Amino acid sequence: MLKTITRATLLLVLVSSNSLFASPFIKDELLKPQAKELIVKMAGELEEKTGIHGYVIATNDEMPKGMNMVTYVKQFEGNISKPYVIYIFAPKSLRVGVIASSSDIEKLYDSNDVKDESINVVRDEYDGNKVEDKYNIAIIQSFSELVDQIGKSKNIEMTTVIPNDTHFVINIIRVFLYIGSIFVVWVFLIKPFIDRIRNGRK
Repeated sequence: MLKTITRATLLLVLVSSNSLFASPFIKDELLKPQAKELIVKMAGELEEKTGIHGYVIATNDEMPKGMNMVTYVKQFEGNISKPYVIYIFAPKSLRVGVIASSSDIEKLYDSNDVKDESINVVRDEYDGNKVEDKYNIAIIQSFSELVDQIGKSKNIEMTTVIPNDTHFVINIIRVFLYIGSIFVVWVFLIKPFIDRIRNGRK
């Protein structure tokens, strides 16, 4: 429990700092800014400690079941660095996948475990989250699992990953998403309204 609290505290600190690493997003049509920051931190630590580049594709592209994900990824190879591991989330096509640049990297993680993290979140009909938030939570949770497994395979502790406890993870991420939403409402709706009232009284 203490380790979980420590990691959660560290995560809050890391979110507020800037990343020195290249963007891990090959294609992003689904993620909120708060979710992206978490992934940037995890990808940065993965690259720093293992030399492996972690990427995310979060897309609304149609990706039929017969379509090979490796073939899909090849169109982006000019913009990514090897060695790499790519997490793919394509909810419109009900596809989730993990692609590595080599068989050696594939041995560092269990792709079924990584994919299950996303599938379990999306399938949960009673968690009270909107579809958009469920997608964000699913992507973060799977990418965290991927980074954590690679670290463990190399006997390296990854300090930016999220504890593998579904309810705890969802609550932490929900806080980030809600804070971001509240901030947007304050900046664009509430604050201008208050300013207009104040100016009207002068």
